[in-house]
Amino acid sequence: MMGHSVSNYVINGTITCAKDELGMFQAAVAEHIALTRAEVGNIDFDIRQSAPGSCTFLVSECFVDQAAFDLHTARTRASSWWQKTKHIPRKLTHSSK
Repeated sequence: MMGHSVSNYVINGTITCAKDELGMFQAAVAEHIALTRAEVGNIDFDIRQSAPGSCTFLVSECFVDQAAFDLHTARTRASSWWQKTKHIPRKLTHSSK
């Protein structure tokens, strides 16, 4: 597609777990990050605590395009990560850059 530039698909926001779920979340998120970074189409992916001991995690994701993000979403919906954390509130916004 000459002359057409595809925008990267960027997601930012937070995930906030309950205090009694912090240990479970931290254990589950490490594998989720590793698997996502290995995906074709992933440019950058990070989920980190907003402060030591905090139950709020900062989310930063970048994929080559929305199609790559959609594949990521499909994979995660079938993962143990989603089974363990789907009930945890997420405040995410997406944009193209």
